[in-house]
Amino acid sequence: MKKSIVFIFLAVMTLFAARPIELGFVLGEPTGLSARFPAGGNSIDLHLGSGYGGGFSLHGSYLFSTPSGILIEGRNLPFYYGPRIAFSEGRRDRWRNDRSSLGIFFDMGLNYMFREIPFNLFFGLAPGLRSGHDNFGFSIAGGIGFRYVFIKETAKPRKGEKPKGVDVNW
Repeated sequence: MKKSIVFIFLAVMTLFAARPIELGFVLGEPTGLSARFPAGGNSIDLHLGSGYGGGFSLHGSYLFSTPSGILIEGRNLPFYYGPRIAFSEGRRDRWRNDRSSLGIFFDMGLNYMFREIPFNLFFGLAPGLRSGHDNFGFSIAGGIGFRYVFIKETAKPRKGEKPKGVDVNW
């Protein structure tokens, strides 16, 4: 099953290879790889890694964004929100021994894009419900991380024009 999760993650990344992509690392639930792809004016976030209880986790979010009202360097910091689905395999802790679980969450957070370097920082929380082999209950996912922004150069922007694909939220 672990190989299947990795395969799904890589297959989705391949589908978006022709678009600008952000790849990096997230520390939290799950801890591991993080990827972000533009989807119109919104974005798709994927996280592949290990959760607090171990095992493999694959999280996917469809995110909307709006200005947060927090100004940094004269720009409004984007607030993102949207649904998240999570699948975990081999999750173990001291109260239960679930082989797999499925969860649905409401993802929300902040995303900071550096002005001069192609990196961004993000922080998010996602309260929700998780169902396992013999349990059902409240759970919190989320974390803090960074991503490198890969921009596919198609044409240089004109003077005063914002580069396309860097961050639709600015």
